[in-house]
Amino acid sequence: MSGHPALDAFRHLSAEVLGEPQIGMVVVAAALCGAWAARDEFARPSPRPLVAGLRGLLEGSAVAAPLALVTVTFAWIAVVLPNRYLELSLHYLAARELLDPALTVVVLGAAVGAAAGTLPAAARAFSGRLASPRDAATLSLAVLLWLLLAAIGGFWLNRLEPHSALHPVSLLLDALWLLAAGMGAWLFARRLREASGSRFMSRRLVGASALAAWALLGVGLSVRTFGGGRDDDRPNLVLVSIDTLRADRLGCYGHDRPTSPNLDRLATGGVRFSAATAQAPWTLPSHVSLLTGLYPSTHGVVFGTDRLVPRVTTLAEILRDSGYRTAAFTGGGYLNLRFGYQGWERFIARPHSKERRNVEKVVDAAVDWLATEARPPFFLFVHTYQVHAPFDPPARDDLFSGPFSASPLKTAGMTAPDFAQLHGRLTDLDYGLIEAKYDGEIHYTDRALAPLLSAISGMDSGSRTLVVVTSDHGENFSDHRDFPVDHRELYEAVVHVPLILAGPGLPAGLVVDDAVEVVDLMPTLLDLLGVPAPTAYDGESMRPLLAAVSRPQSRATAFSEQIRRDEPRYVSLRDPRWKLLQRRPGLYELYDLVADPEERHDLVGAGADVPPGLLAELLRWDRRARAQLAKNLAGREAPGELDESLARELRALGYL
Repeated sequence: MSGHPALDAFRHLSAEVLGEPQIGMVVVAAALCGAWAARDEFARPSPRPLVAGLRGLLEGSAVAAPLALVTVTFAWIAVVLPNRYLELSLHYLAARELLDPALTVVVLGAAVGAAAGTLPAAARAFSGRLASPRDAATLSLAVLLWLLLAAIGGFWLNRLEPHSALHPVSLLLDALWLLAAGMGAWLFARRLREASGSRFMSRRLVGASALAAWALLGVGLSVRTFGGGRDDDRPNLVLVSIDTLRADRLGCYGHDRPTSPNLDRLATGGVRFSAATAQAPWTLPSHVSLLTGLYPSTHGVVFGTDRLVPRVTTLAEILRDSGYRTAAFTGGGYLNLRFGYQGWERFIARPHSKERRNVEKVVDAAVDWLATEARPPFFLFVHTYQVHAPFDPPARDDLFSGPFSASPLKTAGMTAPDFAQLHGRLTDLDYGLIEAKYDGEIHYTDRALAPLLSAISGMDSGSRTLVVVTSDHGENFSDHRDFPVDHRELYEAVVHVPLILAGPGLPAGLVVDDAVEVVDLMPTLLDLLGVPAPTAYDGESMRPLLAAVSRPQSRATAFSEQIRRDEPRYVSLRDPRWKLLQRRPGLYELYDLVADPEERHDLVGAGADVPPGLLAELLRWDRRARAQLAKNLAGREAPGELDESLARELRALGYL
């Protein structure tokens, strides 16, 4: 786990450039340098192993250094250019981070060169059995060819073998391959030595060995690049987060407007969760919960300048370390590496611009990655702010605002602060226009996602790709007019989010009515992908609910929390019937979601008592959350300031 996600991206891009073919090339080149040094020493009456080793070390380092330099340059350009927001201090840290793989390659070249020069010369000096330079070069290259064969073959055996690396079957296969590689290298060297009658045999031997090694590396490179051999048939994962999307504004969730034909079709072919709850009512803590399986009070990212600490493991990190390619394409703002989203080999933020809309740019980049870089198994995360205020859908998607055209409201440039200024003065006509424009944005986003869904289904591995669509929170409109158009509340309009899963092994058309949480998604996905979960989560796997006949889950409640500076903690709990809110200790609201799904009638305000079991559950959870949050905040360094470009993005979304 890295100290910062940008450095994490540097490291893993470096690892991609320094794959086994490239490192193999360094090994071969350094081995040739060492073998040549050993050959020259054999021309002397008394071979000098240390001199041969020193020559091999220096020349091996020299051939490794250019590759190390190329690696550093490639990783630097690939991360810095798409993420210009990086603080200057991170440039220095990144340079230090990149020194590790670069120096490793140089040291590897030096070690191989020194070994190739020293071992044959030493054997000749002490045993006298290597009678000629040809014998020295043959021994040196045979040993290194064996090691190279063993390394490349062992890598692919462990990658393709379904068992773990320490499983008896894997160990047996590794041993058999090591034996086979040794026999192959020995037969190759023996054949070359038997043909050593020519006076130029030493040069031919080295040349033939080099060609054989390069051919072997070519095979390995082709396997890595074009997926030769047995495919990794583990499922792919595509996770789409549509920021600010209310569940009840989609057709598949009962909306009477045709806002989402593509998402409706996805839900028809998969599983739809009718009662999924977000753990926070705004973007940053909710997305961190989505990608860590932890409540905001647990992961500690609760304020607008917070950054996820490296000790918290993300879904991307786990999948990347399990062999998945990982890429994220986001709308920027609070979905930026600056906030600690760790584990991505590629992370591109595409903020809104007047020239081109956010969702189109994000989807185009994701589709391009699928076509050019994605190799199974992969994890692709796609995020867009398109449904977030300001609400200004394109004309072809602005299908629902006609009946409200008499409203003088201009929603195109309005964000939460603008709506707050008009709070209490908006009419029914104004609210109707706002909601119609919002629905138009959903229709546009649904249409813009079609190329991504089509690209997934058209891939060779499309049939084994798990597609998930959800959101981080919804939006309050006319539902609760005591509050402005915003998403600071914990009513269902804000925390009830869509959750749709479709893919291999999932029943088509299943609707799960159990109360679930967004934090349940990460353990569920790991469960479905067959990837062991290395840490504990606040969420739990929903896989038992994915059977054709739903089975009860061990937890039937869902929690949300809003944590703001200088304000009391605001928490909520819902179960299949009740919704309980605690604005501050002792101040409660209670709603019957069966009889009053829009939460219009506060039963506590009407004189009813809170069900004791429900209150006890909320207080128990809140005590735990308070303790966890206090632990996270204690001694934590003050977060840094946002740079101006990022602050400008957040200001355009109404967050600042």
